[in-house]
Amino acid sequence: MSLRNHGGMFDALQLIEDLQAAVQRGDRERVEAMVSDRMIWVMPLKDNARGKVQWIEASLGVTWNWFRVSVHREVDLGQTRIVESWIKQSREPVGDEDSSAPVIAEGVVVDVWTEEDGAWRLVSRHPQRTT
Repeated sequence: MSLRNHGGMFDALQLIEDLQAAVQRGDRERVEAMVSDRMIWVMPLKDNARGKVQWIEASLGVTWNWFRVSVHREVDLGQTRIVESWIKQSREPVGDEDSSAPVIAEGVVVDVWTEEDGAWRLVSRHPQRTT
């Protein structure tokens, strides 16, 4: 699906699934097109100066096995949407993580999407991992 097809019509589940699928297949061009240059990636860390480049590098720096997304709430602010989703995903271990099995993580993710140049782009992502 073309990014332009998302302009004007907002489908939170489709956008998030498209983004997660692009990350899973390592499609840097698609991910960069779907993420705003103004992106803020909020993590529960003291040094939290992270943006588009850091999120893309972290997301594409691991091997993803699968993901499941369910949208729980959406706030329509016109050209901006706030979306609360539950994402469960599996990835291969990295670094000093236990390599005997994939890492499965799930939690709530609050995304802010905005319409830029006729396309919906991710401006902010706030994950809260529960597992």
